[in-house]
Order: sequence, then C-alpha cells, then structure tokens
Amino acid sequence: MPQLCLGAFRADSEKQTKESVKAAYHAGIRHFEIAELFGNGHMVTRALSELHVSRKDVYLTLKLWPKSRKPSELVQACKNHLGELEIEYVDLIMVHAPIDVENKADQWKALEELKDDGYAKSLGVASINAQALQELLKNCRLVPTVFEMEVSPFSQKIEMVEFCSDSSMIVLNNEPLNKGLRNQNSVLMQCAQELGISVTRLLLQWSYTMGFCIGIPQAGLTELIEQQASAEEALLQPLSDEIMQMLRDVNEELVSAWIPDAPPEEN
Repeated sequence: MPQLCLGAFRADSEKQTKESVKAAYHAGIRHFEIAELFGNGHMVTRALSELHVSRKDVYLTLKLWPKSRKPSELVQACKNHLGELEIEYVDLIMVHAPIDVENKADQWKALEELKDDGYAKSLGVASINAQALQELLKNCRLVPTVFEMEVSPFSQKIEMVEFCSDSSMIVLNNEPLNKGLRNQNSVLMQCAQELGISVTRLLLQWSYTMGFCIGIPQAGLTELIEQQASAEEALLQPLSDEIMQMLRDVNEELVSAWIPDAPPEEN
C-alpha cells in the first residue's frame, strides 16, 4: 500500500479532476482514493488511462456510500461502480461512513463477499469509533487491514493509533491538515520556520513520521505542484525527535471532519 495517496475529492469539472490526478501521478503518487458519493471516480480512472498507466501499477481505494443499502445491494452497487470505472477490482474497499443504522451490522458481510469474489484485495473501515471497531472485530470473518480516520498533531487519537498498531491495521489519515484550522498555531509556525518549510508540508511530514498512509488533500497537492517537487522527495522525510516532541504537546483532540460517535439524525 503506497504511503502517499491522493484523497477523494470533488472538483468543478472533469477537466479539473483529470488535471489533479495527472499532477498527482507526475508528483510520484501511486495511490488514489475514489468515493462513490462524489461521482467522479470514472474521471480518475480515465485520467490514469490517458497516462497509459497499467492497472497493476497503481493502488485504488473505493469508498462505497452505504445509506439504505442491504448487503446484497451494496455488493451490486460495487459491481456496477467497477463497471463505470472500467476496472475489474480495487485494492481496498470500505464503506464511506457509519450512517446506515438499520443495515450497518451486515454491511461488513458484503465487503467480505466482495473480497472473496476478487472484487477487492483488502478491506478497511472508515470513521467509526472504538466501540464499533471492537464489535466488528468480534463478529467479522475477515478482519480489516486499514482504519481510515483523521489524525494530526492537534487530533492525535493516541489510544486508537496504538490499538491499530497492535492489531496490524494501517492508519489511513484522511484529514492530515485539519482543514487548515490551526495553521496559525505558534508551535506549528515555529517548527515550520526552523525547518524552512511550510506548515502544510510540516503536517504531512508529521503523518509520514508517525507511519500513517497519508491521504493528501487538494491543498497539499497544490503546494507540491507549485513547488514542482516530487511527493516522495518533499514528504517522505521523518521529522526529528525534538520536533515530534514539540508537536506532541499541542494535542487538543480537534475534529475537523467526521465525528463518528453517532450517526446523523434524520430530518
């Protein structure tokens, strides 16, 4: 599983989507996340096709939208979507978020079936809390190999990260920048200044040093493009113990993305 990933995103046009994918590929990124909800996955795979990239040379993650889908419906939705993407399988599959109260207990069985039938090589979970993960691990037949969540110096989720490590699950960090909400933090700015890098790059390098797979958002990709830098050269560099300690002390359990403690209420 490549450590750098272009996170799932929306763009205003097919042209912009393809340009982002191609820019990421040229920057050295070989892992692309596709979200069924965003409706642009076919643009991602078309962009890769236009680059004449072989399917085996990229890692594709698919997040299925689970709302109001029973296991059989989720399986069929995946097969239909793979047809739209013009690919036979994905490397990793998961449901986007735990929002289907009625069906979510059985939806993992759908993912297990998809892996059994060769439509997915591995299974992951996204945006669930510790209790839900424990329940899944007690009742599943195939265990997840990836846990996707938001992690940053301001949202370190220490216990969950340790649990994933002990359980041999890779952490896929889907919001390493906290949407820029703490970019003006004095400690963050001091560390970035000492290293002569941007705050954005500092946050991404923190995730790399922690050993996470990094879902690079558009802000991070844009900076790489502007610097005309290789993603590996720019980001795959560990931070010093001193810098990591300084960043360890800013933890405030900030949540800028999904809060998985409970499903949203129906209107």
